[in-house]
Amino acid sequence: MFNKLSNAIFKWEWVYYTYNVEEYTRIREKLITNGIKIKTKILNYKDTRKEVENGFQDSSNYLIRVQNKNVNRANEIINND
Repeated sequence: MFNKLSNAIFKWEWVYYTYNVEEYTRIREKLITNGIKIKTKILNYKDTRKEVENGFQDSSNYLIRVQNKNVNRANEIINND
């Protein structure tokens, strides 16, 4: 219930989406290190796998969202390499 209440008070917006777990981890750590609170959703389609060079890889989708007030800062952090 607290989660629903906090989402209603502090609106969240998706800022990053990837299929690559390493890329997701890198972006996640960049945001957290810079003081941005995040929420993550991992979509996993169990019957779907994508083909890669050495076989098959799970096709999970990683979505990161931040509070609306932090969207611009999060985008700057994500795009700053």
